[in-house]
Amino acid sequence: MSPGDTEYRIHSFIPDTNVSKEQENRERRVSRSFVTQSLRSEVIEPHLKKLLETHPEQDVIDVLVDTDLTSVMLIEKGFESVNAGQVMPTGGEADQGEDFETAALRRKFEETHLRPVEGKRLGKMTYTLKHPSKGDRDLRVQYFSFHILPTDVSYAHDPEGDKIGGVVRLTIEQAIELLQKNKLSSKQIFLLEAETGYESAEEVALLDSLRTVREDENDIVKNVKPHEVEQIQISFLLDIVKKETEKKKSLLRQILAINSSKFSTDEIEELNTKIDQSKDQVQTRKCLREILESLQKKGLSNEDVFNTYIAAIDLSNFEEEVADKHAGLSKIEALSRFMFTLLETRYDFDTYISIAEKNPFLKEFIGKLRNFAAAVEKTAKRNGLTGKSLPLSAQLAYIHELGDGQLEVLFMDHFFLTDHEREGVEQLPRKVKASQKQAHDFFRQVKLEVNKFNQSIVQSIRPESGVTHNVKLLEQMHEVEEASVANLIRLSFSNTLPPDVLRRFVPKGKRKTNEEREKIKHLIKRYKFECRRKLMDMYLFYEPNEFFRQVQTENRPVQNQVWNKISSFPIYQIFVRLEKDGTDLRAVEVLDSDVNPEESKNILVVDVRAYKTDRGFYYVHQNGLPKEIESFMRKLMVRGYDNYEQVEDIHRRAIVLFGGENEETRQRLHERENVVFSVSELDPQIVKDKTASEQEVEDVAAVFDIIRALKKIPGVKIKNYRPTNKPGETYKSKSVGGGGKVVFAKLYIEYTPPGEVKTYHEEVMLFSPTPKEGGFSEQSAYFWFEFKKADDKKYAFSRLLSTKSLRSFIDLRYPPQIYGKPVRQVVGRFIETQKQKRKGKD
Repeated sequence: MSPGDTEYRIHSFIPDTNVSKEQENRERRVSRSFVTQSLRSEVIEPHLKKLLETHPEQDVIDVLVDTDLTSVMLIEKGFESVNAGQVMPTGGEADQGEDFETAALRRKFEETHLRPVEGKRLGKMTYTLKHPSKGDRDLRVQYFSFHILPTDVSYAHDPEGDKIGGVVRLTIEQAIELLQKNKLSSKQIFLLEAETGYESAEEVALLDSLRTVREDENDIVKNVKPHEVEQIQISFLLDIVKKETEKKKSLLRQILAINSSKFSTDEIEELNTKIDQSKDQVQTRKCLREILESLQKKGLSNEDVFNTYIAAIDLSNFEEEVADKHAGLSKIEALSRFMFTLLETRYDFDTYISIAEKNPFLKEFIGKLRNFAAAVEKTAKRNGLTGKSLPLSAQLAYIHELGDGQLEVLFMDHFFLTDHEREGVEQLPRKVKASQKQAHDFFRQVKLEVNKFNQSIVQSIRPESGVTHNVKLLEQMHEVEEASVANLIRLSFSNTLPPDVLRRFVPKGKRKTNEEREKIKHLIKRYKFECRRKLMDMYLFYEPNEFFRQVQTENRPVQNQVWNKISSFPIYQIFVRLEKDGTDLRAVEVLDSDVNPEESKNILVVDVRAYKTDRGFYYVHQNGLPKEIESFMRKLMVRGYDNYEQVEDIHRRAIVLFGGENEETRQRLHERENVVFSVSELDPQIVKDKTASEQEVEDVAAVFDIIRALKKIPGVKIKNYRPTNKPGETYKSKSVGGGGKVVFAKLYIEYTPPGEVKTYHEEVMLFSPTPKEGGFSEQSAYFWFEFKKADDKKYAFSRLLSTKSLRSFIDLRYPPQIYGKPVRQVVGRFIETQKQKRKGKD
């Protein structure tokens, strides 16, 4: 298969450490990516209406058949760029250690905040860039085509740093014209998605290197090979036409679904066969015309045909959003995207639910929703269902006729309780006082946990916002925090706001302006989303929370068995002098044990134990506090875990090495040596030869002594061991926060107690003192222990943005379409921090 034919699924971007420094120095590697996206009805509908109004002679079906549903996104370089005024695919130079795909994804995310769901490699080209100040630079460029979901919104994180002037949307026809003629009139631009200069410019120009027609006197590139340019252009045009063909076929199926009652079974079967057999644009357009003309013959007016077409676009886009290959890699992510995209839809609610039900991650939840809705209707009617069963939306309308207690009991019964637990709940419409109290107490506890989780997110975002105004807006994200579960349910399906909320925006008796009406409309959308998100959190977090509490209370004594085998009693005390600059810890010094701690406020008494090893005793401070529930829940979302046991660091232990019983052990705190480990015990990121069974590792000698003592305990295995980084070297890790100047070793222990089958896990961090070298001042292990805690807090927000799934955690919980500028600003600050870190300035 040639590179131009390679398609792959996007999961996450991971640096390619196999790129050699020699290769890095030999050439400039650049990745660029075209971005395609299905157009939303909110964009297409006004455009078509205007077209039909200004050209009444045109036939409605002709216009609809000729309308493209797929757009191409390009960026315009700002005036500071060497390519000022040109439009081009997103991208730029790859960092050292990045492969082309990784660089393309990273640069696109930085420039537009978009994460793709599908990608294709288009081809490569080489040329020389005639830079005005840096001289000629030879470039090797790889081109890609990425597809994003319909509701995704692009915005530049750092327009000045990236020298981006704006983002442009083109139809397929315009994209073809731009690639063929190298220029496009600004009046032809279909949709401007950011502030650009196109309003005043007469035309926009294509990037020099992508032009098939050369203008050597003006071009800033040379040595461009025409056949490479043509290959990339042809590969991209074939790819986008293929995407448009598939989108048209999806549209056709939705038009048939909407109008299924107007066709016979044989007609539907015949039309579906034609849709399946359509191989290109010509055939899909022919099929679309046939179906629309059939609807006209069956009595639909031009307006009805038009409205059917627009509704089908909505349904097709929703189907794309919630498809199992797009919506996410876990139940948590799929349900989060479903909650938002359902808010952005306009057509029949029941049809959307039926589409979403096809996603295996959503099937269970929607089944619960259907049972809940049926129970709501049955309870409201009291006498049970009569006649034909109502649609889901009609059943849910009865929530406004139930009391708070009734509604909460039904919600608890159908979304939280197992069949066994449900046996103890008194069913409606009997007397339900006991059940209502049970539901009230149950939800009070669940809401408390969810509120704490949400507040932890706000606390993580606040330091990044930087502006007081933005902080207040971010805090308003949780206006529904104290709402009862019954009111959350009602507001989730309401098109009005509570009177007290409405009065805050429009005082009673004041006439509403158009601006205020739009504000209220947006606020209603946000309220509905926040209420749905709160209910979703309660549903998603209940089982993991129960699991966490059980593990937290039951497992700790088991893991203590391991450490008690090498730990001596009683607990000793060591005195530590803290030197601070403001609130930042700058230095820590271990003092002699005869120091009176009352002599200074900056002296800390630290409890230590003696760890017995083959080399003697080490005095260590042992911190064995488990992960906080908020951190556990956040990791479930960020990592996309549905199996809670995948989180192996619920229990974690920090081992702070203070000293030894004699000069030999004390010296080993500062010495480094080499030891051979089984590759199965090492972190895969540090394994140099994937085919080898063993590898030599360098670490602090005392750390090896403790690991040896652990490995001698029956039932204990070492896993994912990463040695202490040398002073002056950053801690290398793919996880967010990796690359900081903290110094420690990390591993996991797996412990299977004698006679048991179940394996228990614990994350272990070992901190040792560092000598003065490599730009680091001499520091005790306790300094690095405190430094690591501060580092974790610093990167709390970063972890919310960096996810192994398709969308960032922040995007899913705070969509920019609803929360706007505050979220965009904090995201931008994060990206800028990451850039500075890559440049070695952090």
